This record gives sequence, C-alpha cells and structure tokens, in this order.
Amino acid sequence: MNIICTVVSENYSVKALELCDTIELRLDVLPESVVGRFIEWEKDLIFTCRREGDGGGFRGEEERRLSIISRYVMYADFVDIEYDVDEDFFRSVKRSGVGIIESYHSLKNPGYTYLRDIIEGKKGDILKIAIPGKHKKDIKLILKLHSEYDNLIAFLIGEEYRFTRIISSLSGSPFIYCHAGTPTAPGQFSVEEIYRLRNILTQRVIQ
Repeated sequence: MNIICTVVSENYSVKALELCDTIELRLDVLPESVVGRFIEWEKDLIFTCRREGDGGGFRGEEERRLSIISRYVMYADFVDIEYDVDEDFFRSVKRSGVGIIESYHSLKNPGYTYLRDIIEGKKGDILKIAIPGKHKKDIKLILKLHSEYDNLIAFLIGEEYRFTRIISSLSGSPFIYCHAGTPTAPGQFSVEEIYRLRNILTQRVIQ
C-alpha cells in the first residue's frame, strides 16, 4: 500500500507526514506559505486544486485554477486533473514528464457504463474514481471495475463503506488516500490507521 497523506490545513500531523509515502497538497485550500514548506521534502508530491463542485474549496474561473496547478508542475511527481479538463492541459502536463492522476468525483453513482467509458477514454496515467456508497450493489461495482482495469483507484465515499478504500488498495490500486488529522471526505482513514494495517499485512505475508 502506497500511503498518500492529504494535507488540507496548517494543523497537520507531523507523524502522519513521516509515516506516509506520498504527500498530496491541496492548493484549493492551503495558503502558499504552507505549500512552500513541502517543496524540498524528500517525499513524492501530488498537487491538487479541487473545484467546489467536486468536493474541493476552489471558487473561481477555470483558467485561474489551471494556472495555479501549472505553477507547481515543476515540483510535482503527480498532478491531479479532473477527467473533464480540456485535453490540451493534459498534454501540456504530460510534456513536462509529470505523472497524471485523472480524477472523477461525484455526489451520485452514474453506473458502470458511464464509469467504464471514462476509464477507457482516460487521458492520465492513473484514474481515480470516488463516488458515494448507497447500496451493497455499489460494492460489486467497485470490485468489477478493479477486476477489469489496471492503474485504477476506485472506492465509495461514506463511513459505512470506508472499507472499500482498503479493498481498492488490495485489488491493485497504486495509492490509498489518508488524512493528516483533517479528513477530506467521510470514511477517509488516517495515515496511522493504514500504516498499522500495512504492517500487519506485511508481517503475515512474510510468515
């Protein structure tokens, strides 16, 4: 499990940052002064500027949002770009040699066919799907997607379905998103929780 620690406020856990593998910096809510602290860290960095409609805090013109992301591409190992962003922006980021996590966040479940089409038409390197859990059949959807596609992060949002984040990781997801003290969505695990789980799983594999 490659643990991502998402930082969304100045009140982050230093221990969480030490235990994680990758740090996600949320440009939509973090002051530049806080973001700047992490530029020289010896950890992989993901830069994300999430729109309000996708569960983030950015309000404003799309051109300005993309310009904020562009400003940090030179420091990034990965950049998170929403699936519906113009292809020209994807191409410009790819030319820089930075990895792209293409993301789809929704307050409703659009169904298998819709999500399949997004995956098969993906423009990034990894596709992230986060949708709400409403019924047990939604779990089957997550399992089906993971059984058919690689380089996929897919899970259900909500306390009742938080275990699907672990299922996603065990099904081949390259990352599991955790928080550093402030959850960014219902059901998100802390870095410490997943770090302990990873240690338990690793010990069992070795034995």
